[in-house]
Amino acid sequence: MPKEFAILLAISKFLECRMKVCIFIKVFLVKRQSYTTIITDFDRYFIPIHI
Repeated sequence: MPKEFAILLAISKFLECRMKVCIFIKVFLVKRQSYTTIITDFDRYFIPIHI
């Protein structure tokens, strides 16, 4: 396995894990309406990374 591929794989695994945590936090925060600004920040920073 080329080193670059291994690095990309590690990064994608990391982002996937980050994404699951992010979704969990968003679901948790949606239940508490006062945190909508935090949710928009998550959308701005996490989702563009993942797409």
